[in-house]
Amino acid sequence: PREGCRSGHAPGSLSSPFLDCLAPPPEGAYPNGPGGPYRGASMKPPDELRAVFESNGVDVDGRAVATCGSGLTAAVVALALHRCGNDAVAIYDGAWCEYEADGGLPVVADG
Repeated sequence: PREGCRSGHAPGSLSSPFLDCLAPPPEGAYPNGPGGPYRGASMKPPDELRAVFESNGVDVDGRAVATCGSGLTAAVVALALHRCGNDAVAIYDGAWCEYEADGGLPVVADG
C-alpha cells in the first residue's frame, strides 16, 4: 500500500497484476541499464494474455476499467486487454489514491 492511502479495493473489482501480462526477456539480453527486472520484457501473445485474464476471473470480452495505485501499470493491463480484441477498456487515471481518498466511496478491506 501507498503511504497515506487505505489498503483495500473497490467492491466488485478483480485483481489481474500487470506483471502477469509480461514475458521475461531472454536471459542475459539486457545486462546493464535502467528498468530492473522489467528491462527488456515484452507483452505475452494474445492467447496467453487471454488465459491470464480468464484465470483471474476477468471477462476478456466485457467492459473493463483498469486501475492501479497511480494509473501507470493500469495502462499495461488495458493494452493487454486491447491486444485480446477488447476495445471497451478504460483506465481510471485517478487510480486508487483518488478513489480511496473520497471517504464516501465504499472500500473492501484487504486481508
